Amino acid sequence: MSNIEFDEIRELAKLIKQANVNSLELFSAADFNDNSNLMTKFFHGICRNDIAELSDLKKFIYKTSNVSQSTFRRLFFRFREKLLNTLFFINTNSSKFTIRAISYYECAKRFFISRMISERGFRYAALSIADDSLKIAIKFEFSELALNLSKFIITLSGAMNYRAHLISYYKDIYYEAKNMYLNELKFSEHSRDVTAYLNSSHKRSNNPMQSNHFENLIHEAWECMKAAPSIELISSCCVLILNYNKYNGKFNEFKNNTLLFIDELFKKPFLSVFVLEYLVNEFLKVVLITKDLSTCILIKRKYFNYFNEISFNWFVIRFGYIQALLHCHEYFSSYQEINMVFNIKSFNKQPPIIKQNYLVGYAYIYFLYKIGKIKGVTPDREFRINKFLNEVPEYSKDKQGVNIPIILIQILFFLADHKHHLIIDRMDSLKLYAYRYLKKDENFRSQCFIRMLGEMVRAGFKRQGTLFRTKALTDKLKLVPIDTYPATAENEIIPYEDLWEMVVGLLK
Repeated sequence: MSNIEFDEIRELAKLIKQANVNSLELFSAADFNDNSNLMTKFFHGICRNDIAELSDLKKFIYKTSNVSQSTFRRLFFRFREKLLNTLFFINTNSSKFTIRAISYYECAKRFFISRMISERGFRYAALSIADDSLKIAIKFEFSELALNLSKFIITLSGAMNYRAHLISYYKDIYYEAKNMYLNELKFSEHSRDVTAYLNSSHKRSNNPMQSNHFENLIHEAWECMKAAPSIELISSCCVLILNYNKYNGKFNEFKNNTLLFIDELFKKPFLSVFVLEYLVNEFLKVVLITKDLSTCILIKRKYFNYFNEISFNWFVIRFGYIQALLHCHEYFSSYQEINMVFNIKSFNKQPPIIKQNYLVGYAYIYFLYKIGKIKGVTPDREFRINKFLNEVPEYSKDKQGVNIPIILIQILFFLADHKHHLIIDRMDSLKLYAYRYLKKDENFRSQCFIRMLGEMVRAGFKRQGTLFRTKALTDKLKLVPIDTYPATAENEIIPYEDLWEMVVGLLK
């Protein structure tokens, strides 16, 4: 410690003494264990899901609806402010936060503090805090923060005529951060356009990957990758390059490039888990398409240990791994994996979309067990089709192809149970659904499979008649393999070619 550091502490203590700290509203540890006042009652009601809708909130808190709207509104926005204030005091020293995330949180917070105290006249302390924060921003490649911090230090030092000999040093940092940040902005904008286009259910005519300058942009992205790119630049460049590979069916290039991007991540003195999660998730989607079992197992062995087991992305990635196993015909392994996930305590706390993903996957795995493709086990979870349909409301509402696996699994279970009359009852509505909603090229395979099921019904569920009536459709399905439309490959929990072979095997 030094006298300068002691002076800094003294300045901060004086500032806090002058501030109106007692009026700061935030939730404390006592609030988490108590339910004695309106605020904590509100807090616990939200956390326990006791309040389904906003309209129920007033009665829950006050035990009556006869409370003025202005009183209720004041409480509501006071509660919101307490939540926001409390976020500044969250303990980041836990496995829920990566080292880089903790560093960003601390760096951004200290930048705000340095700006605030400089305006109150405590300039030396502000410079000291900003300087420490800048070191963190440079180390962890927070280019925007490094840009703002170096600019702040240059401006404040110049106004104080303080440390003039270091101005040129901070200017170098400023210009380097500025160039890095501008590059990040440029490629981030293009990667957002590509991602938005691919995720849109209504594809625009101006496909960003078919624009004249896109190949030049890919070339520029590779040039950036050669020059010690920042984490944010790696993130944006990999979105552009990998989607370009996938869109053009260059799956081997995709795999090689993904490994190259992952290697770049591990060259850093820290690990950006978020970017690694993205790369692994995209990797599994291509492994699914190419049925590359060895790469699938390699991904799990090398990278899964870096992910937080209770995080949203962990469950997304794990489901991608399970689906890749199904496409690689590793049915028993997929059963083991999905059972492992169901036994994790945090599974039930995940958002509905995650739980419904796994329920749909389990429905197909249970079907495999039912028809004898998975042997030597008795599933712990009983499966009932009606209960299953009630558990996947979000999927059932979708009309863009995501709910196709739910529609088809019903037909498959009816077929396995020889309930042919129930299949006949549903075929007209299924064909109408296909006509109304599956008009796009990327849903051709689903259209084809649904028509094959229709021909099975016309053949009276007879094997030879079905094979004869579906030969032309089967040939069409082979001509448009799953890799033709990578964006919709995940809609096939089990590839239609494999599923059709199972369907034919259930006929007499």
